[in-house]
Amino acid sequence: MVAVTASPHVEAIPGWHVSQAYYPPIAAGESTKRNPIFTAPFRCELGEVAIINSTLVSGANTNTVHLNLINGGSEGAGTTELDTIDLVSGTDLIVGKTLLFDNIQGASAEVFLTQGDILELESEEIWTGLGAAINAFMLYIVFRPANLSS
Repeated sequence: MVAVTASPHVEAIPGWHVSQAYYPPIAAGESTKRNPIFTAPFRCELGEVAIINSTLVSGANTNTVHLNLINGGSEGAGTTELDTIDLVSGTDLIVGKTLLFDNIQGASAEVFLTQGDILELESEEIWTGLGAAINAFMLYIVFRPANLSS
């Protein structure tokens, strides 16, 4: 494993920090996959993970996709599911920002990451997945130093 070095000058800055990640397209009928989206640069509290999407993705029953936020731990081998969006009928990915995890507003439980912990997003295909591909999207990750959190 490659070590993640600390950023003491950034860690000392109070308040919420932002990281962005690209998530590749999800092909129709593609098998379940997990991709890393964030590596904790220091011990931090996770505040928000949002999907920034440029096209509407309509959910469907039976054939669908679940987007699962996974705490992969230090080696990416962890399996703790922090939150999920199940794209079933009536649940869509709208154009713009869709919250996946939200501790800033208190909607999700507190999550603390150790330096080097990896967050992953899993696209879990159910049955044959959605009938159309999901275009690439951005992930917006908000975090703050754990030693400075309230």
